Amino acid sequence: MSNSGVGHDLVKWIEVDRGGLVQNARAIRRELIPPSKFLAIVKTNAYGHGLKEVSRALMESGVCDALGVWSLQEASQLWKMSWRRRPQVMVLAPAPIKSQAIVQAVREGAWLVADNPELLRVYIQAASSAGKNARVFLDLDLGLGRWGSLPRAAFLLARRLLRSSRLSLMGITTHIDYVPGLNKTEAALKLEQFLDVATSIERLAGRSLIKTCANSSVFLDFPSWRLDLARVGNLLYGINQTQTPLAVKSIWNFKARILRVRSLAAGETVGYGSEYVAPRAMRIASIACGFADGLTMEPAGRAIRLASPGHYYARSGSRRFPIIGRVGLGHAILNVSSDSRVRPGDIVTLPVRRTAAPMDVPRIYC
Repeated sequence: MSNSGVGHDLVKWIEVDRGGLVQNARAIRRELIPPSKFLAIVKTNAYGHGLKEVSRALMESGVCDALGVWSLQEASQLWKMSWRRRPQVMVLAPAPIKSQAIVQAVREGAWLVADNPELLRVYIQAASSAGKNARVFLDLDLGLGRWGSLPRAAFLLARRLLRSSRLSLMGITTHIDYVPGLNKTEAALKLEQFLDVATSIERLAGRSLIKTCANSSVFLDFPSWRLDLARVGNLLYGINQTQTPLAVKSIWNFKARILRVRSLAAGETVGYGSEYVAPRAMRIASIACGFADGLTMEPAGRAIRLASPGHYYARSGSRRFPIIGRVGLGHAILNVSSDSRVRPGDIVTLPVRRTAAPMDVPRIYC
């Protein structure tokens, strides 16, 4: 069983492979044909891997052209860091109308998205306060429905944006509702629609604009739609949801230390509700990791639920130890009968979803 050099006071932690991250980013970069640029998506705490550490590794490697975050709050964390090469930051979600952070975003030269006239007015006011123009991308909604201007309203919005001396139109963006294996034909039509609208707005502006519509799935399944700026998130972290191959690796390992090992007689129970009854004599091990850490939490249909522990295993090398009994808020029980060498202090790897893991679980960068 593995006992890594991690401090023995830790009962659970996440190991992030920094070198693997950079290798993944380089694999993505090799796919891009200049002048296409690479926007590395580090939103939502870099998909759980750690916003600051991931962003620094990407920028210091020189492999990406800009960083994409979800909110002004995430952008602010990046601006507080010291950089050898200060990143261009794109805030992917529209700013809250009354946010006081917009002035700083304009001052920092962030790329901001706009999808309605009221937000344009807010950006104009912020630009006046900051003493420099707000750099804006017009965001289109082609069916995802989260935000964005509908295509029929986009031309009018672009006209308003271009009339303002305080706004600089940088480009046109969209995020289509493409799911690999589900709606590829519809996705192709929506990408065509995006280009038609973007080209019309370019004619209105009288110049070329940055056109960006390729997330990780579009990047792989529709390579001709990488256009001027590909914004790639999942692939950076080794997640490929398509059938199109790319040499990327997972950089995430959720680890826990076994705290107790004991014997269980046939007929004895473990877990809340006495739901698990030992069918034979067993050896069991306990870990201080439960559903509060994201263990066995998964999306199911249209809901988030606590999945049956019988579908989940802890791993140690080639060994798999089933999770038995009902998983608690902060603990789980493993069936380790298959390996008599298991001892307290041994380390196992757990199947915790990246974005489900809470921030108070330490991230250790390898």
